[in-house]
Amino acid sequence: MQVLGGDVTGCSIGDVSKVRGEISSSIILGYSNKGHEGFVGHSYLGRWVNLGAGTTTSNLKNTYGTVSLWTPSGVRDSKMQFLGTMFGDHVKTGIGLRLTTGAVLGAGANVFDRMPPKRAALAWGAEPPYSVYRADKFLEFRPAHDVTAAHGAE
Repeated sequence: MQVLGGDVTGCSIGDVSKVRGEISSSIILGYSNKGHEGFVGHSYLGRWVNLGAGTTTSNLKNTYGTVSLWTPSGVRDSKMQFLGTMFGDHVKTGIGLRLTTGAVLGAGANVFDRMPPKRAALAWGAEPPYSVYRADKFLEFRPAHDVTAAHGAE
């Protein structure tokens, strides 16, 4: 893990991850990258997430109320006042992306240019309605280095 600069407080950062900028009370799993400025707070980043420069999460509503969160059974009240974005594995964001409180970007989402909806999975594009990213291309993902060797597995 590398902290490249900025204000990083109350975070858990996984192996081979790089972070920079303002990050607060967040969990970042291994091989994820937030190498630029931008605020990420009260958020969860899965493995192999790459946040474009200036990606910013909102973690507090202007009303100071509790944050709603998408779930498979519908949008639910999280009963939490502070809640940023849930980033699934292999999510990528474009430069300057702004994310609302309680946003959920599911595995393989690649969103850029504008503020996406509360939920996007295997999404591709700059504005709704997003197209679905090609699952065959997503499954072709090959890391730049051998992950199994890095973890001592065969």
